[in-house]
This record gives sequence, structure tokens and C-alpha cells, in this order.
Amino acid sequence: MKTVITSITPDAGAEYADCRFEHCDLSLLSGAHCEFADCEFVSCSCAGMPLDGAVFDNVRFEECRLTGMDFSKVSRFIFSASFDRCALDYAVFTKNNLNGFLFSGCSIQEASFIDTSMKETVFDECVLNGTLFERRNLAKADFSTAAGYYLDLELNR
Repeated sequence: MKTVITSITPDAGAEYADCRFEHCDLSLLSGAHCEFADCEFVSCSCAGMPLDGAVFDNVRFEECRLTGMDFSKVSRFIFSASFDRCALDYAVFTKNNLNGFLFSGCSIQEASFIDTSMKETVFDECVLNGTLFERRNLAKADFSTAAGYYLDLELNR
């Protein structure tokens, strides 16, 4: 059973394992170099949380506000997550490995996916208006139920 956390204090470099964050405002958390393993974030606001070197290992975000988050700053070695009904507008995913990630029912508008590997990534019922997809590998990615996206086949494979 996961430890339920409903409030959190800023603490750079903290480690969290098998936790469930509920209705937390993580924008004040210095996420820099924090490690989250087997954690769930439910109805949390993470917008503005610094992610320099943060580790997300088997993390699930549900109904979270992640607007403008720069995921390009997370650890390149350990980053596995899923996003369910989250607001990811203006988020940045640059040079991330998002192979096999699941985005379900998310708003991902005006976001950017540049130099990102996205093999077998699923965008299930996501709204992708204005989102930039450039220089990324989309082998077997599933956009079949997504809306508002544009893929330039000359800039992507």
C-alpha cells in the first residue's frame, strides 16, 4: 500500500518511493535532483516545479496540472511515466526517451517534442493543438484517437 502524502515541504534532493501524492501543490517543491520511484500524483499542481536532474521511475500522473513543465531537464537515464487526464500545455519534452509512454485524455497544446524518441508512444484521446513534433522517432506511435496534431513527415520518421 502506498504512503499517502497530502502536503509537502520544499526539499531538494529528497527521495520518495511507493508514495501517492494527493491534491498537493508541488510548484513550491524544489524538484531538482529529487527521486520519485513507483509514485502516483493525483490532482496535484506541479506547474513551475524545477526538474533539474529529477528522477521519475515508474511514475503515474492523474488529473495533474503540469503546464509549462520542462521535462527535458529530468534525468536522461531514468524517466518512465504515464499521464492520465493531465494538463500538459506548453510542456517541453526535448531529447527525452518517451518510448512506450501513455498519454490518455490529456491536453497537450503548444507543447514541444523535439529530438525525442517516441516509439510506441500512445496519445489516447489527447488534444495536441499547436504542439511541435520535430526530429523524433515515431515508429509505431499511436495518434489514432488524438486531435489537433500536425506531423511533418520530412522532419520526423
